[in-house]
Amino acid sequence: VVVSLPEDPVHPDHARMRANRAVLEATSDAQGRPLKIIDIPQTSFADVSGGQVEVSYLNFYVANGGVVVPVAGAPQDEAAL
Repeated sequence: VVVSLPEDPVHPDHARMRANRAVLEATSDAQGRPLKIIDIPQTSFADVSGGQVEVSYLNFYVANGGVVVPVAGAPQDEAAL
C-alpha cells in the first residue's frame, strides 16, 4: 500500500495521514499477512499559474515499462522518484 505522508508536523494533513498509516499497520490481507506499506513524502506547495497547489506523487501512471510522476521542483522530488 502506497501512502502519502507529510514530514512537517505543522502540515494540515500530518495528524490525519499518521492516523491512516496506523490503521494500515494494524490491518492484514485476506491471508492474515501484514500489509507492506510504502511511505511517499508529500511535496511542499508549488506555484502553478500564480497560485499555490500541492502536487501529489501518488498521481503516478505506469505504462509500457515507464512511470510518469508529477514533480514540483521541490527537495522531496528526488526521494519520491
